[in-house]
Amino acid sequence: MITALCAYFFRDPMRVVPMNDALVVSPADGVVTSIVEVESPLDDGSGGAVNENERVRAVIESSVGGHSVVVEQIAGVLARRIVCDLETGKVAKLGSRMGIIRFGSRMNIYLPAGVPIYVAEGHTVVGGETIVASLDADIAAVHKDLTFDKV
Repeated sequence: MITALCAYFFRDPMRVVPMNDALVVSPADGVVTSIVEVESPLDDGSGGAVNENERVRAVIESSVGGHSVVVEQIAGVLARRIVCDLETGKVAKLGSRMGIIRFGSRMNIYLPAGVPIYVAEGHTVVGGETIVASLDADIAAVHKDLTFDKV
């Protein structure tokens, strides 16, 4: 039973990812717990109220409009380990694997001010598939023209 639960927990399913660099997709499966306006997490170094657990922050520079998105993986109480596959200076493809938080916890996404957000608190999101935001205001109404790729 425990083996089956671990296999389910650490599954790595194929994802159908929208192919548009202006989009921000969910970095993980889960539920949106809060959407708040905050200062950049890179300014004060605190990263919010969770300071005891291991965390990995990645600044992803978009090819659209010079925007940057900060993604923060925060390990949970059970096993405070994060395996991060991102490398400094390397190109990350939309929807590619960033790594894994062993026995999970949470992901924070920090977006530039004024970016349209397409999810709300309580929404269930699918990593690599659910569109969270768009870095290009012109794309906001053009979802019908998106193409997708499996990763």
